[in-house]
Amino acid sequence: MVVMTEPRPSWTDERLDDLSGRVEGVRREVHGLRGEMHEGFSQMRGEIKAGDDALRAEVKAGDDALRAEMRAGFADLHDRFDRLQQTLIVIGAGMISTLIAALIAGIVAVVLSV
Repeated sequence: MVVMTEPRPSWTDERLDDLSGRVEGVRREVHGLRGEMHEGFSQMRGEIKAGDDALRAEVKAGDDALRAEMRAGFADLHDRFDRLQQTLIVIGAGMISTLIAALIAGIVAVVLSV
């Protein structure tokens, strides 16, 4: 079976001019859309930058508050360690004093019993 296709019509100057006009119309539309997209992206960049600056300021404020809170917490922790150290020194001094007193009492007991 042989299928015959219709021959392609010839391209006349009128048809070429019509095609050229259509292509020019599409080119103008694309150029207009490109301008709109550029304007939209520029606006979006501005909004993102404004949001980014606000977010940075918020994070910085939160960071500063967190640092202040940590400093206060560490100062309290240092105070607790200082008190613990003082308590350990007092307990150690008391134990040494007790040992010295027991040693003296033992020596006195030995001397008195002889």
